[in-house]
Amino acid sequence: TGTAPAGAAAPPPAEAAPELPAEVEARAAALEAELAAATGDERLAKQEDLAGLYARSGAFALAAPIQQEVAEVRQTALAWADAGSLYLAHMLRTQGETRTFYAQRAAENYERSVALDDTDLDVRTDLATAYLNDGLNPMQAVETVKEVLGEDPEHVRANFNFGLMLAQISRTDQAQERFEKVLTLTEAGDPVRERAEQELARLQAAASGTANG
Repeated sequence: TGTAPAGAAAPPPAEAAPELPAEVEARAAALEAELAAATGDERLAKQEDLAGLYARSGAFALAAPIQQEVAEVRQTALAWADAGSLYLAHMLRTQGETRTFYAQRAAENYERSVALDDTDLDVRTDLATAYLNDGLNPMQAVETVKEVLGEDPEHVRANFNFGLMLAQISRTDQAQERFEKVLTLTEAGDPVRERAEQELARLQAAASGTANG
């Protein structure tokens, strides 16, 4: 694929430090102090505690590189996938070059996960999402999500993501079919269903505007 090996990334774009509750800041500082003296399994456990603390607080950009360090040691598909998911979560909050940066980091970590275990369709679907945003692999995004759908035609997020990809290249009818399929596969309250409803409304409004124009 087109991404660089994990661990060889450029520095992240400058961002404002997240505002964390005082108790989280205090616990993080304590864990950082403990990490300085820890080694081996104890250090890994404390790194995982720190990554989890940041993730639960919504500070995904702080949690992700710590989890990536854990993955470098553990070398398990789950550890790499967890790092990818943290990068992806922060990516979804950003735009422009920052979004591209975190998409590339997510893709790198998901690739490492898939290399160890390619049976997790959720991870491969998330990899496709990263590809779609990383500025390097738009066609790989399509290929990856189609592979997932080939194995599970009813995978909800893969159908939704494929709809987004089809909409981007103006295949509106096919995109609508994917979003409508998401509606048949989900129940009220499902966040993916809500997003599919929004995309359908957007496409229908655009079609109506074109027709009226």
